[in-house]
Amino acid sequence: MEILANVLSGLVGGALALVGVWMQNNKQDKDTQQELKNNIVSLIDIHLYKIAQTRNIELNKYKAMANKQESSEAFYDVKNNFEEIDDQIQELMSLIRVYSNNSNDCVQDLLERFQPLNQQLNRFTRAHSIYANKFDDRNFDRENLAKSKYKLDTELKDYIDKMRDFSNNHFDHTIFEYPLKDLEY
Repeated sequence: MEILANVLSGLVGGALALVGVWMQNNKQDKDTQQELKNNIVSLIDIHLYKIAQTRNIELNKYKAMANKQESSEAFYDVKNNFEEIDDQIQELMSLIRVYSNNSNDCVQDLLERFQPLNQQLNRFTRAHSIYANKFDDRNFDRENLAKSKYKLDTELKDYIDKMRDFSNNHFDHTIFEYPLKDLEY
């Protein structure tokens, strides 16, 4: 009888230990998931700050017509910001892949929102290349660079709106709204 009691108490003790380990692992998984989600929403806010900062770089038609150097500096500021933005997108995708079970859907959604912005940046880059090569040509319309920046700024604003929805839909997070200058052509 005593042997049976010892065996039963050993089994109960082992079962309780297993339940305790399972509960601890479950809590650690929840903590890890919460930490990942916090990192993702923080990165989204940082990303949108960089987007707003890029959107606020001034390049209007007056600057484009009058000053090649300042206009090119504004272009390179935008270009450098986009290198950081691209790094942020890649980091965001990596975090999402670890965080989400349906990460492919979430990453595809993110990329679909980002793609038009990337395309507009490519147009802006081409416009600057032409601008830099033809600035001294009297027949060249120097305003094209400002028009391209205006279109990029419009797309940046649209992207912020798209990311607001993305953040709400996937992470139940309200983004921080960074102040934007009025659109200026």
